[in-house]
Amino acid sequence: MRLTGRPGPIATCLAGFALTATGCSAMETEEWDVSVSVGELSAAPFGTRIDHSLLWTGAELFVWGGSSEGQQRLHDDGAAYSPDTDSWRTVADSDLEARARHTAVLLGDQRVLVWGGATGTHSGEKDGRMARDGAVYDPGTDSWEPVADAPEARESASAIVTGGHVVFGGSGYQDDLLVYSLKDDTWDTVPLTGAGELFRVLDLVAVDDEVVLVGATADRMLTGRFRVGDEGVSVSEFEEVEDPTGAYVGLVSLPGDKAVLAVRESRGGRLYELDGRGQAETVHEADTFRPPVHTVSHPALSGEMGFVEGLGVVSASAGEFSVWDVDTGLTHRSRGQALDGYCGPIEPVGANALIGWGGRCETGGIRVDLRAQ
Repeated sequence: MRLTGRPGPIATCLAGFALTATGCSAMETEEWDVSVSVGELSAAPFGTRIDHSLLWTGAELFVWGGSSEGQQRLHDDGAAYSPDTDSWRTVADSDLEARARHTAVLLGDQRVLVWGGATGTHSGEKDGRMARDGAVYDPGTDSWEPVADAPEARESASAIVTGGHVVFGGSGYQDDLLVYSLKDDTWDTVPLTGAGELFRVLDLVAVDDEVVLVGATADRMLTGRFRVGDEGVSVSEFEEVEDPTGAYVGLVSLPGDKAVLAVRESRGGRLYELDGRGQAETVHEADTFRPPVHTVSHPALSGEMGFVEGLGVVSASAGEFSVWDVDTGLTHRSRGQALDGYCGPIEPVGANALIGWGGRCETGGIRVDLRAQ
């Protein structure tokens, strides 16, 4: 799907961008002329739901948990969809309690870790309506393996896998990160320093052996980075953002171990490559590209952002997606009627297709095929 021809201004900027500013100036974007074709998926083995897992494993779309009937009913079942055959298979039962707004993360070998979330029972503790437990699903054996309970519960937590560990942010105000060791089946907490009170981690991304994060308070946006094993995470203000209230943000790792922060605020959209201090010069302007996390509504309706080989950077959230081609600098955004009214989460499944399932609207599932004009 990637357009051919000479590299655009963003490619030139990133190719010469080192750990300090190089003087690369912001460049205005052009609208990417993309043909969007939308089709329905075959019916899933259960009815549509919200706040569920939706994760591409590399071979199947993994769906698990969530809620329905106005959030009155929580689910503890799942299914996997194959786009090659347009068919579903049910996922083996786990011992996990029914839940929604949990975290599901791909471990790199098509296995999926499901952890945390909101449950229908209360343990009597401060975080009693949230879960501390989780399990790893192996599609090769269609089986689950429980993991140790975390020291605290969280819901709608962002997460990233790095160096045999899973690092979790959170949904509310927090002063630490959770780190789970896949090898040792143990948990650790990593304190955040320099953030002050009422700080929320909005997104995480792995860059080489480091974890880069972005978060915000009511009046400041902050970034930080650390390696697993560090005693803490020091965060500092990202001064390029004038007012984080109501901004859209997201992090992505590009080839060459580059961490790029996307921000869309009242003055428009911008893309920054973060240096080792969490600061950077504007490398691109992209008004039609919308990052997936809203600083006010987070974690509700938040999505994800990632790099897809052959396509570029994809930002997907409820009922919409944006694409940024790093070779040409062109961007595209589809939503609403362009997606036949679909309002659920969306996952890229290759260089030319995205798949969505669930949401509050009547459309159960969609497949979106893209073609550059």
